[in-house]
Amino acid sequence: MINPELAGDPIAPLIPVMRAEAGSFFERRAYSKALGDRLLVEDAIIGRERTLQENDWSFGNGDYKDFPQDPAYKERPVADIPLSSHEQMWAKHIDRSLEQKQNVDDPVILMDFGAGLGISLVNVGAQEKYRSAIERGSLVLAATNLGFYPSEEADDSGYTGSAKALHAGNLRGDGGKVSAEKLDFVQANQHRVHFLDASIPELWNTAVTTATGQEVPLQNGVDVISEKMALWHSHIPDLALGVFAKLLNPGGALFVSTTKVMHPASFSHITVADGRTLQLRSDDTKYEAQRKRALTIGLAAMVNQLGMKHVASNDLGPEVFIKH
Repeated sequence: MINPELAGDPIAPLIPVMRAEAGSFFERRAYSKALGDRLLVEDAIIGRERTLQENDWSFGNGDYKDFPQDPAYKERPVADIPLSSHEQMWAKHIDRSLEQKQNVDDPVILMDFGAGLGISLVNVGAQEKYRSAIERGSLVLAATNLGFYPSEEADDSGYTGSAKALHAGNLRGDGGKVSAEKLDFVQANQHRVHFLDASIPELWNTAVTTATGQEVPLQNGVDVISEKMALWHSHIPDLALGVFAKLLNPGGALFVSTTKVMHPASFSHITVADGRTLQLRSDDTKYEAQRKRALTIGLAAMVNQLGMKHVASNDLGPEVFIKH
């Protein structure tokens, strides 16, 4: 169970921060009551995800392509592997951080929260200048998920990891078929992405390992955090945003795509650790309303109390925040 009393858990100090942002006395009381249930639900879902077998996994590709309505759609760079506009935003902040640090002992860390198969991270890592930065231990591209770690066991075609998962999707007929060229590209370049199986509270006590073997804690050491519609599945979006703010070092950038809408709960009900069965999609929708309220509270608390500055809005892209 997620226990706010545990040492090293970032959740406990965040709870009063979020509660203070909730509004009136009665709104704070309603927030506190709902938070207890939301923590229990999140914990139950984490447990469920970690019992799934490989064939049961259903994750997005984490391939953040441009769409025709995006102004940058026809302006992709031609050098190396063309990057989408979302990947170019990452690259801009990676470049800035690499220039500022210039210290192998303090690598630049980009973390894509809920990255799925991490294909956009693979795309970025395949760029020549980032390949060399990764190899010398100056850059880490981290993909976080729950209950998923790419398999190192090859399939009948020789694919492993994310390439294997993409190939399996082809065989099942999932969506658009991934070309053999793309599968081979992912197979050849996926080793530069560091995958993490970590929940929101666990990220605080998690470390990444550089290509040179250096272990680097995420606490106050992440330079770029990105979430692309991953928070909209969360039951604790407020606390997730708070943890992101705490993980970033000064000057770090946060890209948030989940700012207005929460995805309906995946289950109509779920049994939590105290034995209760909670209705997540009931007719009165109180639980869903509290989830949406939590997202609003988390976004406000980042700016008002956690040292984040909102610097950019984009109807076709993420909201951008910078850590003071």
